[in-house]
Amino acid sequence: MKNHPCSVQFFDKHGLGFVGAVAVSPDPHVGVMLSVQRNSRAKPQFSDAELEDLRRISGHIEKSLRLSVRLLNAEVANLGLGEALARIGIGVFVLDSLGCVIFSNPAAKRLLGDTLYLSQGRLGIRGVAKNAGLDEAIARTIRTAPPDLSGDPKPILVQSDDRRLAIYLLPVFQPAIAQQFLTHTSAFVLVIEQKLDEPADPAIVRDLFGLTLGEARIAAIIGAGLTPKDAAERLGIAEDTARTVLKRVFAKVGVSRQSELTAMLAKMVLR
Repeated sequence: MKNHPCSVQFFDKHGLGFVGAVAVSPDPHVGVMLSVQRNSRAKPQFSDAELEDLRRISGHIEKSLRLSVRLLNAEVANLGLGEALARIGIGVFVLDSLGCVIFSNPAAKRLLGDTLYLSQGRLGIRGVAKNAGLDEAIARTIRTAPPDLSGDPKPILVQSDDRRLAIYLLPVFQPAIAQQFLTHTSAFVLVIEQKLDEPADPAIVRDLFGLTLGEARIAAIIGAGLTPKDAAERLGIAEDTARTVLKRVFAKVGVSRQSELTAMLAKMVLR
């Protein structure tokens, strides 16, 4: 750092010190980083505890980015929010303060069926335990103000023979300053369909196992039965880098073999 041009010509010049950063983009083709920076070179590097806080915060930011990035990809900057949501491929349900659905986009309606359904205006999941879990999560999301960001955002997984869904809940605050569409909105429910013949969504793997997004991308590919070399080629990184990241994944999730990781992902994510 004493000799690197970026450090000498920029950081030192502006009195900046160490940087802590984490990738937060849900789309591998869109680069988004969350970073924090020491305001003095005299301050120490970020501790493991501080970096863990940054990782936990990043999960909540990425969860919101899921919707934002898809809206941007749909080129909907000049549309009203209702029309914009109608054009994106992710399922979106809008809930009022009582947890009733007041809007659902076409993608969300296509996901309704025997497993995920509407009953008297409320979302339900087939199965007593799963349905109770969704009800409790919706109630907690609506009544929490401000939101408790101390824990990792966890998806609710819904699986059937022909469909694999992940459900995320996003609270909406200060609706008075939002456009008319949001004036009665207390929460968004995002429903993401995972393809049965593709690796698990890395963001879901990250949220379930407490990984970074980069680690989760490796874990998802390896967990689908591909080799570290395949993962490296898909992600455009060196094979040695992929193997190093995989070792960190093993340590974090408590396994020692690729087969064990595959079995764990199959049990918790893919089945």
